[in-house]
Amino acid sequence: MYLEKIIQKNKEFFKFLAVGCASSLINLFVFYLIFYLLKLNELMSSTIAYLVGVFFGFLFNKNWTFNNKQKKWVLLLGKYFLVYTFNLFVGLLSFNLINQNTSLEEIVIQLLIIMITAFCNFFGLKFFVFR
Repeated sequence: MYLEKIIQKNKEFFKFLAVGCASSLINLFVFYLIFYLLKLNELMSSTIAYLVGVFFGFLFNKNWTFNNKQKKWVLLLGKYFLVYTFNLFVGLLSFNLINQNTSLEEIVIQLLIIMITAFCNFFGLKFFVFR
């Protein structure tokens, strides 16, 4: 009963997490394809993977997570990309710092970056994009 109340009270956040998980899996899959198979450098691979995940997330967060019915989706998409672009640079800076200072595999670093940026993204969407 208690867990059900927590989930109901934070339904939006749990939906965001579900969309985020799906977007992150897409991000990791695209990163894997581009970095390991196409042999692009890690920062370019990370950028492209991030943007693909962001676009997927926009569609599902707008329509499912935040149930936003606003017709001016171009404005929302612009604000959405603003939040995610800011976090892209946070992620790229973090990726570069971790990559230069550790011996972690690039895919592990990418997974860490996804976790770092996820928290910032939720608050940006909730209070700036879909408020």
